[in-house]
Amino acid sequence: MVHMSDIFLCDVVYKESVEGSDPYRWSMLVDVDVSYNRITHIDESVALALNVEKLNISSNKLSSVECLTKLPNLVSLNLSNNLFSTLEDMHTKLGNVVHLDLSQNSLSSLKGLSKLYSLSSLNVSTNNICEISEVSHLSRLPCLETLILTGNPVATIVDYRTKVLELFGQRASEICLDNE
Repeated sequence: MVHMSDIFLCDVVYKESVEGSDPYRWSMLVDVDVSYNRITHIDESVALALNVEKLNISSNKLSSVECLTKLPNLVSLNLSNNLFSTLEDMHTKLGNVVHLDLSQNSLSSLKGLSKLYSLSSLNVSTNNICEISEVSHLSRLPCLETLILTGNPVATIVDYRTKVLELFGQRASEICLDNE
């Protein structure tokens, strides 16, 4: 599959008609898994699945996300194993995501995540994060409880865990770092 519309705009038999709006809605759909495809971008058709809470788009060919703000109930998003190298203003693209998996990409900066205030769990393992200072962008996220950084060059720095947890100040005891 190359386009999300291949699923959301497939045969009319599987769609529910809603008067006064777009005639095709997936109102009962809450969990979508389109992993292991060749999706290169998220198109407008995702808006037809308004009630989606969990979306797995891992192992595709995404390098950016758009249109996900059209999913107001989205709380869990898996974007692992894609082609992300930069993240810009993710708060304007993801809305109120609580669980985010960006592992196995090519990220070197976490700055684009600095305003995802509802984020509770973040997996950025196996990326190219080299500097402890990149974690400072996450240290002001009030709901963040779980952070996974293993597999990044930063994890090889002497006393890496201590230095990362220091960035969280008083909240350090509330943070689960690398599943510990």
